[in-house]
Amino acid sequence: NLSNATLFQANLAGAFLLDTNLSGALLSGADLSGANVANTLLIGAYLADARGLTAEQIHTAQIDETTQLPGGLRATPAP
Repeated sequence: NLSNATLFQANLAGAFLLDTNLSGALLSGADLSGANVANTLLIGAYLADARGLTAEQIHTAQIDETTQLPGGLRATPAP
């Protein structure tokens, strides 16, 4: 459980974060290149300036309107 964690500029490239709770986490400047975030809880997470995150990576992640994604990145919020 990494909810509300501060992961400022963390190197998470290639990390296996499947089913991880990152709700409310601060991922400012974090490198998420190639990270597996399938089914990861990203509700309220700050990812606005995270690096390497793609729409394909977060396709199955759980997000909502409070999740701050990098500019230009859009995903469908979880029901």
